[in-house]
Amino acid sequence: MILPLIEELSKNGVTFTVAYMLEPEDLKDDYNRLGAKTVRLGKNPFKILNLLVKIIFDKQTPVSIIHTHLVHASLIGRFLGRLLGIPVMTTRHYRERNKKKNLLYLLEDITSKYSQRVIAISNSVHGHLLDSNYVSPERCKMIYNPIDLKIFAGSQYTDISKRHKIVFNGRFIELKGMKYLLEAFASVAPVLEKSQLVLMGRFEENDPILELIEKHEFRDRIRIKGFVQRAEIIAELEHARVYVQPSLSEGLGLAALEAMGLKCPCIFSAVGGLVELAQEGKNAILFPARNSERLAEAILDLWGDIKKSERLGTHAAKFVVNNFDSVKIAQEYYNQYEILEERRAQ
Repeated sequence: MILPLIEELSKNGVTFTVAYMLEPEDLKDDYNRLGAKTVRLGKNPFKILNLLVKIIFDKQTPVSIIHTHLVHASLIGRFLGRLLGIPVMTTRHYRERNKKKNLLYLLEDITSKYSQRVIAISNSVHGHLLDSNYVSPERCKMIYNPIDLKIFAGSQYTDISKRHKIVFNGRFIELKGMKYLLEAFASVAPVLEKSQLVLMGRFEENDPILELIEKHEFRDRIRIKGFVQRAEIIAELEHARVYVQPSLSEGLGLAALEAMGLKCPCIFSAVGGLVELAQEGKNAILFPARNSERLAEAILDLWGDIKKSERLGTHAAKFVVNNFDSVKIAQEYYNQYEILEERRAQ
């Protein structure tokens, strides 16, 4: 989501330095191509603070706003913003996490008041933040994540009746609910004899989900693609008979938006921002999270109903174009940047 924002906002004279801890190195060239500087911070906290201070006080491009994404960046950014008197904007990508397992998520909630602006990426996230009372209403605004609509240009919309792929795109972690997709595939594979399950996304060699995949009854019909470049993601989605996002929690879901923009018949778990995207079943079928039986039923339902599948895909693509255009959303971010700049100058 950051790349299309940088591309559009740079047209308004905004300059960027993208500071990241370790990953993703493979996006560095894309940032540089758009004119953004990139700095790899590493994991040493003293080195991180030293590098960030140098970035902030760079005489050629001094930092006027710190914009943070995700937990570590938000905690560090708020600390420096408070210390150095620089306004902080935080984009909040998730509703909530298990705070008992990770103290950092609790700290992020508690310190949210030190961000002069918190951007919720969906109405679901926005509502959660206000209900939590960690963020005041005047500091919290909902702005959707942007999609660069150019990625859909020239897409090959193949005959949906000839497609046989069930596609998933997301990290191979418990929160993404892949376990339930694997269970559902075990049920539908004997019925849909030509079906294949395609899994895209980052994973570590010791991820528990890999063991479940290797032991799967229909392992020979499961393709693990791992992290792939956008062109390959688009190619897979163009040939998806069904796209499934079985997340246990989801702030919004960029992968889901990409599938919708490519007219994929989509099935989402009924959580967070995915409910918002489904628009009461107009854009996607919803199933109860963690319920592999209902997911299997939804897959079979779409597989057997071509007209319904095509209707969902058409509505979904229109919804993405109307609500997630990066040009429109970049302007909303620019307006928020201007507000913070003006307040700092006062």
